[in-house]
Amino acid sequence: MKTCIILAGGFGTRLSHLIPDLPKCLAPVADKPFLHYIIEYLISQQVNLFVFALGYKHELIVQYIQDFYPSLKTRFIIEDEPLGTGGAILKSLEICDEEHVFVVNGDTYFPINLNQLLNQHKSLNSFITIGVKAMNHPSRYGTLQLEKDQCIRSFFEKKELQYGLINGGIYLIHRNPFIDKHFPNKFSFEQDFLEKETSNGQIFGQVQDHFFIDIGVPEDYNLAQLIFKNSNPESKISWTLYLDRDGVINELIPGNYVKRWNEFKFENNFLNTFSKISKYFEHVFIVTNQQGVAKQYMTEQALKQIHDQMLTEINSAGGHISKIYYCPHLKASNCTCRKPNSGMLDQSKIEYPNLLFSKSILIGDTINDIKMAKSRGIITIAMLHKFNSKTDFELCEPDYFISDLDQFYSEVLPKIIPYDNHTKALDN
Repeated sequence: MKTCIILAGGFGTRLSHLIPDLPKCLAPVADKPFLHYIIEYLISQQVNLFVFALGYKHELIVQYIQDFYPSLKTRFIIEDEPLGTGGAILKSLEICDEEHVFVVNGDTYFPINLNQLLNQHKSLNSFITIGVKAMNHPSRYGTLQLEKDQCIRSFFEKKELQYGLINGGIYLIHRNPFIDKHFPNKFSFEQDFLEKETSNGQIFGQVQDHFFIDIGVPEDYNLAQLIFKNSNPESKISWTLYLDRDGVINELIPGNYVKRWNEFKFENNFLNTFSKISKYFEHVFIVTNQQGVAKQYMTEQALKQIHDQMLTEINSAGGHISKIYYCPHLKASNCTCRKPNSGMLDQSKIEYPNLLFSKSILIGDTINDIKMAKSRGIITIAMLHKFNSKTDFELCEPDYFISDLDQFYSEVLPKIIPYDNHTKALDN
């Protein structure tokens, strides 16, 4: 059973000139109330009980649900006066039965996988887990600091940034411990609770880089009209593939580095199979640790020459690589770009802002590849070869194991990417 609270009590002041007689969640978007898209998303996630926290024009929302979702299992709390997001959540939790309760905002569409959020929440014994969005230019929202253990240590005020992680406005709350705290009747869940609670190490996050829109300002409300007009917002976003290099593209040299082109040997049948695979992806990126540069086994120029020749061979065989990201730093440097840190992934998001990590796949042969990808919600594929085994991944299990790219192409890829995408690729 899943219970979800929908916060829909606000006045929608910034949209009042566009929807003067409606609560914000009923603002028409592509000829349907915005609330329609939220309810349909939650139904798709097997939510069984919908708890609506209402205030302004609440009777219109109740009537809409009764008219268009008569079979929906619902409960309502009505604010006689504004309680703030915290007060609304607290009052709603008091009429919930489930031990762990989801919360979403009635003016935000962020269709994450709730089961994934729930699995992490329970495995880490979290008090609160937040659905986190990776975003370019996040100045409207403020950002947060997410550690490797998925703990949120800090929230930062709004400021101009090129890239950052934001609170996506979806929460999973351990009900009883929250109710047992001594809160005032009115308070902000974000400012008065979350920002103060981070010091206790019980607030966790999970990056799920799905489509995100908040219709709270006119610019984004107007944008939503265009995005929702024709289809599911994510349906037209292409898939992205990330590849580790050594052990995936070329043969691994255990305990050593590929220092020049004559030491580089493609994995068996890589060029032929990859030429077929790459047709399914708008972007393919290589993400590789190359600390041999810092150890002075090779120069960056020598590494570039290897990569240039590799790209020539791949392109000649009919494949394509959008860009190569590499970390030249020592493991001891604690840089942000060396796997398992997410720096190379984040840089790709900055440079290719239309990609979604939720529609991305990574193939790697080490646990650090898998850890990096999981930190951004990417589908993970572990490549097995004679120098590793499944036991190497026990602490961070991938979504799939493969023994070569042919297996990925024939068995795994069709499970991930819808059949119509395969048909289009085969027609190219």
